[in-house]
Amino acid sequence: MAAPLETEAVVTGRAQLGGGRHLITMAAPEVARTATPGQFAMLRCAEGWDPYLRRALPFLHLEEESVSFLFAPDDPGLDWLARRSLGERVSLIGPLGRGFDLRRGIRRLLLATVTGPVGPLLGLAARALAMDVNVSLLLEPMAARDLAAIVPGAVEVIPAPAASLWEMAAGQLAWADQVAIAAPVEELPRWGGPALSGKVQCFVEKRLACGVGWCGSCLADTHRGPRRVCTGGPVFDLRELIG
Repeated sequence: MAAPLETEAVVTGRAQLGGGRHLITMAAPEVARTATPGQFAMLRCAEGWDPYLRRALPFLHLEEESVSFLFAPDDPGLDWLARRSLGERVSLIGPLGRGFDLRRGIRRLLLATVTGPVGPLLGLAARALAMDVNVSLLLEPMAARDLAAIVPGAVEVIPAPAASLWEMAAGQLAWADQVAIAAPVEELPRWGGPALSGKVQCFVEKRLACGVGWCGSCLADTHRGPRRVCTGGPVFDLRELIG
């Protein structure tokens, strides 16, 4: 993994999407060229020290010169970020954490989320499409509608109500060479069977305070004992977490 660096990223694009989500794009070439889908950045979301902590956001799109983030402005820091104008600068540290491992030779990639963040999965979808991989995305119908403008056209979007998404995903396992999901820890037991296939990676959704493993507030239980999500993840082989 590339060493993280701190940079003053310049806001080059912003948009408000359905469901209260915001999209922000920043010029940060040094970060964009080394980051991988599933990794994240820590952003200073204030002009002073209130709020004091940076905000952890997973990468959405990774271009050669820029990075994008998808988020809901549901706290004072993220609300501050959503109101940035073009040309403003935001302090950014990244890339951080462990991202998805897109295996060589795969032809079919299945993505799935309901309550977890969709941004990391869309970043992985873009990387997979560039490798001529077929990509299907199981997504709650309202989210599929709200995010239609930023889902690559080559991605097959399969509307999946929350109550039946996990069953639908299990039915797609035979088709997929690799599976990537994004979910809170409490949703992972639903994947007890699929985890045993050895081809499911999970972006674990946790609030990250420091982002670099110092505070220990983002521990997740694994078969090797508690691990920090910010450094051991946020992407894990699902067999590490359940099974």
